[in-house]
Amino acid sequence: MKIIAPYQITSEILNLINEANEYLIIVSPYVNFKNWGRIKTDLKNALDRNIKVNFYTRLDSENFKSWEEIESLGIKPKLIKNLHAKLYFNESSGIVT
Repeated sequence: MKIIAPYQITSEILNLINEANEYLIIVSPYVNFKNWGRIKTDLKNALDRNIKVNFYTRLDSENFKSWEEIESLGIKPKLIKNLHAKLYFNESSGIVT
C-alpha cells in the first residue's frame, strides 16, 4: 500500500483503467464526465478491449445525471442506496479515496 497525493489520483485512476486485463470495478456516488473526457475515452477503450466493467453509483432520485453519464458509455450502473465510498480496482491493483 502507498499513499498518493491528491493531484496524483486522476492519473492513477487512468493507469488502473488502462492496465486492466480482465475486469474493472468503479464505485463512485456521483459521476460527471463533463470535465473529465479522458476517463470517458479510457473507459470506452477498456470496453472495446472486452474488459468487464462494473460501475456502482448512488441510488438517489437527484442523482439521475450520474446514471445517464454511465449509461452513455454502454455500462448499466448498479445503484446503491446511501453510497458514499469511492473505490477503483482491477485484477491487480486498487485505489481507495
